[in-house]
Amino acid sequence: SRLHQQTGGCFDPVIGADLAAGDPRRDPISGVAPRDGFGGIELDAEASTVRRLDPRLRFDLGGIAKGYACDLAASILLEAGVECALIHGGTSSIVALGAPPGRAEWAIEVKGYEHKTIGLVDGALAVSSAAGGGAGGHLIDPFSGDRLDRRRAGAMVVGNSATDCDAWATALTVAGFEGEVARQLPPTLQGYRLDNGESTDMKAQAEPSVEEERWKRTVEIS
Repeated sequence: SRLHQQTGGCFDPVIGADLAAGDPRRDPISGVAPRDGFGGIELDAEASTVRRLDPRLRFDLGGIAKGYACDLAASILLEAGVECALIHGGTSSIVALGAPPGRAEWAIEVKGYEHKTIGLVDGALAVSSAAGGGAGGHLIDPFSGDRLDRRRAGAMVVGNSATDCDAWATALTVAGFEGEVARQLPPTLQGYRLDNGESTDMKAQAEPSVEEERWKRTVEIS
């Protein structure tokens, strides 16, 4: 709910019904669910419960789940004493702990980014784009219920929390960089426009290098 409010509703995890409509991979929902974000949800922080006030509402956590999972994995590694690791959440969310041996930072290749690569150390990164996504698309305008144009510019957000980066990357892809939503980006985060051009694939991945491959083999052997 915090990220939903911060992004002016552009990050909305209660759009599962709209995503299901017209997508053969998802089970359809009978009836039209209202588009009022968390207005149809009852949250109880003390009991740690969430209740739908309308049975037609459906959650979809695709805009935040990978970032949250990466943050949890990072916490577990830090508690275990791991100081150097790159947690990769499937081409869209990354958490870096420390830097690889002999290097100042992790070099992350990001398609659509004007500088091609970005350095990351003790931080998180997330990308979002309407490009790709398979049948039916995967990004929705939460206010209209329409799928975003696949040629629309994507977004990359860098910060300390992969959860926040994930949600804000989605929000900036929905809202763009010219309006009020972009101006509300917290000072702890940095947002970058990604130009996907004609590409249908937007992803972030560790830039391959001899040193990183050697480090990878060392980790696998040990």
